[in-house]
Formats: sequence, structure tokens, C-alpha cells
Amino acid sequence: MAKMDYPGLLSTLSQAASSPSIQTGLTRTEQQNLYQACAKLSACVETPQDRLLKGSFDFILPTILRLAIDIGIFTLFNEDDSVQEFDVSEIATRTKTDQVLIYRIMRFLITFDMFDVTPEGRCKANTFTKSFRSGTGAYDTVILLSGLTLPVFSRLPAYFQKTGNTLPENAKMGLFQDAHDTDLPVYDWLNHRKAERDAFHQVMAASESLNDSVWAHYLPQNWFLDKFASGSSDVTLVDVGGNSGKVLNAFLHRLPTPQARLILQDIPDVIQGEYKDVPLCRTHENASQIEKMGHSFFDPQPVHGASLYVLSRVIHNWPDKEALIILQHIQAAMNDQSTLLICDCVFSDQLGKVPYTDATSDMIMMAVFSSLERSEGHFRSLLESVGLELQKVWRDPLNGTLLTVLEVVRKKQLA
Repeated sequence: MAKMDYPGLLSTLSQAASSPSIQTGLTRTEQQNLYQACAKLSACVETPQDRLLKGSFDFILPTILRLAIDIGIFTLFNEDDSVQEFDVSEIATRTKTDQVLIYRIMRFLITFDMFDVTPEGRCKANTFTKSFRSGTGAYDTVILLSGLTLPVFSRLPAYFQKTGNTLPENAKMGLFQDAHDTDLPVYDWLNHRKAERDAFHQVMAASESLNDSVWAHYLPQNWFLDKFASGSSDVTLVDVGGNSGKVLNAFLHRLPTPQARLILQDIPDVIQGEYKDVPLCRTHENASQIEKMGHSFFDPQPVHGASLYVLSRVIHNWPDKEALIILQHIQAAMNDQSTLLICDCVFSDQLGKVPYTDATSDMIMMAVFSSLERSEGHFRSLLESVGLELQKVWRDPLNGTLLTVLEVVRKKQLA
């Protein structure tokens, strides 16, 4: 085997890292492929201790970022674009915070390139600093991680010691409730924590933008042509737990019949617009025909015999007990012509075939919702137990995650 050209490799990586087009000149798929390649290279050269320390920093960083947000450091750097630099003493004075504490926070964040340092030793805003404006994805993610998720993971070992290493299976009595000392389910708890609630709905809305408008294209146009006769006036689509309606907007672009009845269902607080971040999405010229219907998927489905029911990123939020209730209500409303589409992360049944991001999502589901990301086999079993049948599995081979569409019908009755 030829000896690796270490100086050449180092030079190539350094040039790539300093290229201004490394972020703006690549497609999302190219960015993901490059990231995965860099992660593999990093794994080859780091020691187990390096990996452990990196993981420890990943845990600490959101906490320090939340502290910086609460103190007002990012607000200071973002309130006036004409002022981009501050001395540590100025930051301390403007935020009314101990100067030594500010110094230590800034020193830590600078090591993660969250701020730059001028030759005079002043702290200077950069692209990362600007990404932490209030209401941005980065800002909301930090609020959610520090306020909701990380406290749960810090309690994980103690929780499993207490429960005899038994998986949580109750949405009202799990890791989340133990860590936050509450008997409330996650969504009810969020209603009492405005910062975390707003951040949660913003992050979910952003996830919708990335996923819900994409997966409708997993199904070929011929599927829609076969399913819905052009010009039919009795086509009904129901987006169950649909939040802002991005799924329905995505389907409008695929439907051969513009006269379909489109129903967006979610709890009344969402449908009535209590959450400022979930306005009804209207990206299609026929979006005005979307009906909003207040409905909890734990109650019987009021729309019977719809052509299509959709559950997008819903089932993974709930343990099997609650998931079965949701599916039972839809199954009871379906007829033999109805189809249920479930969009979720669907794992392979083989160990070692799951990307890091999806495996991490599964851990979050367990810790926060007492739930899980399910394998294809698990979904089949779940569906069959309520009289449903998995007819087709649709995947996008170009997608870096395991986001999948399950085409489901009522199980045929034996004569």
C-alpha cells in the first residue's frame, strides 16, 4: 500500500476549509456527503479519549450558549449591526454581569468559533454570532436543548437504576417526568414554559419545512393519477395532527384534481392560531380551500371514508399504547377505498444499518416522549394489530436519513 501523502492531504483540507463557497456553493446533499466523509476521517484519527471529550463538549456547549442568551450577550451583538465589537468590560457593563464570568464565557465560546477576536483583543461578531438572533433556528434549538432535553439525559443513568433498567412506556410517567419533577405529559408541561414552548413549535415548524414538503415527492406522479381520478369531486384528504398544513400544501402540487376536499386537523390551540409560529401555510394557489378542524387524534376520527389520511411525524412521538389508539381511530374511519400514509423515520430491522442522526433521534424519543423510532417490522406488527396492512414502503434513495412513507390500507376481511 502506497504511503499517504500527509502534507498534501493536510494542504487540501486546509484549502477546502478556507474556501468561501464551502457553505454557499454546495447543495444540501453535497454538504451532507462532505460532512459524513469528514466525520469518517475524524473517526480514523481520533482516540477513544478524543471521542469522549468531544462528546462532553457537545453536552456543555448548549448549556453555555443558553447562559449567554439569558445574560443578553447575543442580544447585545445583534441589536445594532453597525456595532460589531466589544471589550469584555463593555459586555459586562452592558449586560450587568460579573466581568470575570463574561471573560470565561467569551473565552469558551471563542474556542467554538462563536465569536472572533480582533488584534486588539476585542470580541467581534461573526456569522455564527448572527445566527443566534432571537427566533432563529439556532437560538430555538439551544433553548430547547438546555431547557428540555439535556436535563433529561443528565438523569438517564439514575432513572434506569431506579426502574431496574426497564424501558419507559408511559407518556405520562417516564424519563421526562422524572427529570423535570412533574406529572405532566411533555406537551402539557410546555404550556407552562413559554420559552421552551415557543422554541419547540418553531423547531417543529422548521422540521416540517425540511421534511413535509419533500416526502410527498417520494410517491411518483402516477400514484396520484391512479389514486385520484382527474376531475373527481369526492376526493377527501385529511392531514391528522397536521400543525401548519405544509403536508397539504405539498400534496396540492401533486394532486391531479384541484377540487379535492382538504382538511387540516390539530388540537384547537394550534388550529385557532394560539401559537404564533404555526400560521396556516399557503404556498399553493388553491390553499384557500384547506379546511381547519379542531381535533385530537386520541378521539374518534370524525371524517369517515376519506380517500387519504396522512400522519406525518406523529406516531414516533408516542409509545405503542398511544400509537395504537391513534391508528385504531383512523382504521375505524377508513373504508376499503381509503389509504393511510404514515411518514416517519423507519429503521432497518438489521443492527448497524442506522445513521447516527436517526439513532440519536431514537434516544431523544425514549428520553423525552417515552417513545421510539420504529423499525419496518415493528410498524408491520403495530398496524396488523389494529386491522391495517402495510401495502408499500416508499423511500428516497438520495435522502441521507431514513425518512419513509408507509402506504397502509384496511386489512381485507376473510370470506
